[in-house]
Formats: sequence, C-alpha cells, structure tokens
Amino acid sequence: MMAITASEPALELEGCLACSAVWFDAPTFESLSDGVLETTNAMPRLATEMYAELKLKQLKQREEAEKEKARKKKKRVRDL
Repeated sequence: MMAITASEPALELEGCLACSAVWFDAPTFESLSDGVLETTNAMPRLATEMYAELKLKQLKQREEAEKEKARKKKKRVRDL
C-alpha cells in the first residue's frame, strides 16, 4: 500500500500498485466534482505508458552502452 497525493483538487489517497486500485474515504469522495476521472481505465493506461517509457529508456541506454563497447573494441584492434 502507498499514499498518493494529488494537487488538483487537493487529495490524499491510498492505493495498491500490484492491483492498480485506489481508494479513499467518504468525505474525500464527496468533495470530488462529477467527471474528475476521464475513464475508469485511466490509471492502468497511465501505468502502462509509464512502464513503456521506462523500458524504452532502458533499451536506449543498453544500445548506447553496446555502441560504446564496440567503439572501444574497434579502437583497441586499430592500436595493435
């Protein structure tokens, strides 16, 4: 379980990363205006986008490391 804080509107929610669930008490729920969430799938979609961005960043870093390693290897061969 983790606590989540949102600024617009000011809320403090609790959620579970494993099941992508967010919950809050009745007074907090009543303070929300209608239509705050675009869809019920907004959180899983956002989590998927964040995960994809992380994986893309890791892939780019791995490719850069492999290019650097190949460049160094090529330089060593030329120096012989």
